[in-house]
Parts: sequence; structure tokens; C-alpha cells
Amino acid sequence: MGSNMYFTGNMVEITANKGLGLRAGSGVTYHTGKDCNNTGGNLRLENIQGDMDIRNVDFCDADGDGVSGAVEDAAPNSGDANGDGLLDSQQQNVVSMPRPGGGSYVAVAVAGAGASQPQAMDARSGSSIQPLAGCAVVQDAYSAEESPDDPLHVFPYGLVGFTAPCSSADIKLIFHDVSDLTGLTYRRYGPYPSPADTPQWYELPGVSFAAEVIAGKTVATVSFQLTDGGMGDDTGVDGKIIVRQGGLARFDATAPLAAATSTAGDKIVVAFGLEIADPAGKQEQFSVTVDGMFIAITAAARNATDPRMIELTLEFPITFGQTVSLSYLAGDVQSTEGVIVSSFSEWPVANEIPRMQGDVNNDRLVDLADAILCLQMMADMDMDGIPSNIAGDVNNNGRIGAEEAIFVLQSISGLRP
Repeated sequence: MGSNMYFTGNMVEITANKGLGLRAGSGVTYHTGKDCNNTGGNLRLENIQGDMDIRNVDFCDADGDGVSGAVEDAAPNSGDANGDGLLDSQQQNVVSMPRPGGGSYVAVAVAGAGASQPQAMDARSGSSIQPLAGCAVVQDAYSAEESPDDPLHVFPYGLVGFTAPCSSADIKLIFHDVSDLTGLTYRRYGPYPSPADTPQWYELPGVSFAAEVIAGKTVATVSFQLTDGGMGDDTGVDGKIIVRQGGLARFDATAPLAAATSTAGDKIVVAFGLEIADPAGKQEQFSVTVDGMFIAITAAARNATDPRMIELTLEFPITFGQTVSLSYLAGDVQSTEGVIVSSFSEWPVANEIPRMQGDVNNDRLVDLADAILCLQMMADMDMDGIPSNIAGDVNNNGRIGAEEAIFVLQSISGLRP
């Protein structure tokens, strides 16, 4: 068989022949179906998370953890990434897989209450999977890039997801080619508190960090316990524990803490956790979108009173009610200590421009132009006005009509302060 390319979002079903399979690091989230006897069968690829190709390698997944035996056999320590003396490809409670971005491997080991030591099996001979006592099974395992963005953290070793069909389980993650966990925490994206509320990033409590030696090399380990329906389980009480995204995180002090417009709408003020060196002349490294349209930035400067803030001057002012976002492609904007500000994309900017009554055309002035617009709108439609979200609404009825025209005329004639 040759090589075929598939893309994000596809679902592919393939008839398996001897030697057909998945390339290590192909970006497949999980798959079901297996053929360990080289006799053919169906392989279904679901939820593809990145472009992938299918080549002539073994796809047999004898232990049913969602990662092919060929990928697990290529793990460090000759396919025994957790160092228990058994091939990961032959254990239901251990899965090993490449980290995203071309890094080394991460292994997930699950131990449930009352579980016995899993039995090794000859995957290539097609022998049946021996059931485990208790609950020590991992399924549907995958590694992925960070998504959605955790605003103030980066995940240098990617994210891991898996399912454990258990009421409770001890989880251990083994990160190869990682030995120093200084400054790292384990963060998850999911319902918080689990499993009731809106999904968000949070630091999982009760996590232990350690290091151990496997095949003569120091590896980092992360251990924690999860219960069905408890903190860290994404799906509530349903007889299994599902962890969709979690990983080692590092606080990124160069990420913006907040961004807001000036009340005049002519600037965006960005706050960081570190003092920022003067960004003068570096405004082109930032971009601003307003209601989906780009607005040029003409200048960048450090705030005069707080060195942790920078001010970006806009070519055209933002007006009340517009949706604003800010992006930055890492260049040479840096802290006073020389730390380069990390890239960020479509960071929400709070619109702090106050609503101005009578400013029907939203130009930050109340003048004759607003009165004329009111009268034109009334003449074109009807005397009750038209439904509108225009900022000049003076009586908060969502309409522009006679009240606004009178308000504007009184304002420009001096009858209103």
C-alpha cells in the first residue's frame, strides 16, 4: 500500500491487510478495531486532530488502549516506558505515545482499587486479552497540542487525554527526556468544580511530582488519584473516568494579564506581570481587530506611571460597543530583565468607552449631525423610530426616535448642561 493523506476532521474506515497501520505521531486521537493476526479486518479512525498519513506499518492494538502496538514498541526502554519489565503494547493499564511537537514519549499508567498485576501477552500471535482483576485499564489515550489557550500558562510537553473505566484510579504520568519539574504544575481543562460547571483551566489538587530512573535515565513523574464524578473527571458519575486534556504547565509571566481601551477609544492599554522595557517603535508586532476588521497601530509606549503596562495608539478610535481583540507575534518586545514576551492571539480587550447619550452616529460628539440623522431615520421609517442598538439612545428603549432628536437639539442649543 502507498501513502494516503487525510486531514483534520475526517473520519476514515480502512480494510486492514498485513502490515497496514499508523505512522508514529500521526495525530490520530484514537481508533477502534484491530487486526493482530494479520488476517484483515476493519480499522476506523475517529476525531483526527491533525493532518496524517497512513503507511505500511503495523497497526495492531492488542491491548485496546487506542495506540498501536508499533507506536508503543518504539517507546524508550525498548517499549517499556514505565519501567515495569513488561512491554507497554501488551498491557491494558499502560499506554505510551509520542508527545506532540516531535518530543519524546509520555506514558500513562493506571492502577485501580483491587487490581492485580496485568498479564503479559504475545500480541503478534493474536492471543486473547486476559481480563484484569479490579480496575486497571486505560483506553482512548492520546496526546495533543494545547487547546483552547490557557491565558497565563504554557504547556511545554503538550497535553494528555485518556479514559479509565473505573470508579477510582491512581494515575501516573511518566515524561521521558524531562527531569526537572521546577516551576511546573499540573493543569486541566474541564468542568470546575467537576463535573458541574463551565469548562475552564484549573490546577488539579493533590498532585505529586517526583523523578525516578528508568533504563539508566532520570524521568519526571506526575501522580494523582481520580474518582468517577470527582474533580478531574469530565463526565460525571457514569462508571468511568474521562480526562480529556491535562498537562504540565508553566506560568508565563510575559502573557498579558488584561487589556482594555482608553475611555477615549484612541488607545489600548495592556497589563503584564513583569515590568516591560520601552516598546517604542515595535507597534507593528501587535495587531488589533475591531468588529473583525484590522485597525493599524501607530505607536507603542510604556505607561508613564506603571512600567508593567504598555499603551498602543490606534490609527482610528474605537467606539462604544465594538468588539476588540489584540494579537502579538513574538518579536523583541521584552521585560526589563530581558524575557521576551510570548505570542498571544485574539486576546479580548475590554471596551471601556462610555455610552454617550445623543451620539447617534457614534462619533463621540453630540451635534447637528446627530439631530439630522434622527430626523432622517424617523422620516424613512415611522414616527415611533426604528429598533436599534445605536449608542445615542437616551431613554434605553433600544430605538432612535423623537426623544433622541429633541435631546440633541436641546444639547446643542445650550438647554442641557
